[in-house]
Amino acid sequence: MSNGKKLKQLAKVQVKNSFVFIIIFEIIGPLCRHCSLVYDDHVYIYGGKAHSIIDTNRLFVYDIKTNEWNVIESKFSPSPSESFALIYSEKDAVFYIFGGFNSMNGEFNNEMFAFDLKETFWKKVQYKSERNPCVRAGHSCVLYKESIYMFGGEIFDKKFNDLWIYDIASSFWKEVQCKTDIWPCVN
Repeated sequence: MSNGKKLKQLAKVQVKNSFVFIIIFEIIGPLCRHCSLVYDDHVYIYGGKAHSIIDTNRLFVYDIKTNEWNVIESKFSPSPSESFALIYSEKDAVFYIFGGFNSMNGEFNNEMFAFDLKETFWKKVQYKSERNPCVRAGHSCVLYKESIYMFGGEIFDKKFNDLWIYDIASSFWKEVQCKTDIWPCVN
């Protein structure tokens, strides 16, 4: 990790035996449409839109114990994007990002990247399935057992109401065909 600037201010609020950190970003500047997670006394903040103008692929790390920011520099990282989904596997100490939108070139994507939190490097995930979710942004993903469940999203004015499962071990996507006619409503 490169040297980071110290935070201008950090507020810590206790909520039911957990701590929520409210951070004022001096090093980052205003940032939106990003994702974050906590691992090993560090807050990781990835991607999004800086200053409401520029898509970024920077990975910021806040050390809770030392009250310092760092930036993880990587030769290989995903393209700058916003409105992607971040999925965290605590067991494997890896987080995944899927999809998103790059407003600099106007492109959506359906790529997945994995970041190893122990070794601090990115790896592009290669799908083995022939049929995969289409490009999208604004979707949601969760990890359940050894699979990533991805729902919804959009491309401009087209909204998605689909559910996909990605099996991490086999690198295969599968679209879920639900047994009922009840689905979340998409406007």
